[in-house]
Amino acid sequence: MRKRIKVGKYVYHVSYPEFRESITKQGLVSSSEDHFNVSNAVYANNEIDPSAYWYPMNIDFDSPWDLDFWRIDTEILKNDWFIDEVMWRDYCSREWLKHLYVYTNSNIPVECLSLYRFQKSKEYYYLGEGTAHFRVLDTFRRDNKVFNELKAA
Repeated sequence: MRKRIKVGKYVYHVSYPEFRESITKQGLVSSSEDHFNVSNAVYANNEIDPSAYWYPMNIDFDSPWDLDFWRIDTEILKNDWFIDEVMWRDYCSREWLKHLYVYTNSNIPVECLSLYRFQKSKEYYYLGEGTAHFRVLDTFRRDNKVFNELKAA
């Protein structure tokens, strides 16, 4: 039995860079194959801060620096979301993480996506009249440059 869940404003689909070009052209397309008894699904992680519990890092033990994180804006996308019981049961089983693994049965268009990646931290210094400002960009942030280049190609 499917359990519907209200997700946050953003959920994240984690993917390998070799799929980056097709995702920027087609969006996230649900697979017609039967994965874990759910066909025609796009899977996502229902948290905003990446962790070792996120798929596929929790199975493949890949470095997050080697992955693409596709932020899905669920307010633009009006899909229904469901708890991925199989993923939760087989790979986590912590009740406090039951909300983490979700899926939708609809494709996700490019307009709802932003590419995030782990990148080298950036630091900026601003000097004003009698003041100094310091700003650090987090390592996990949007990668507009790569996303826009691929969309334009």
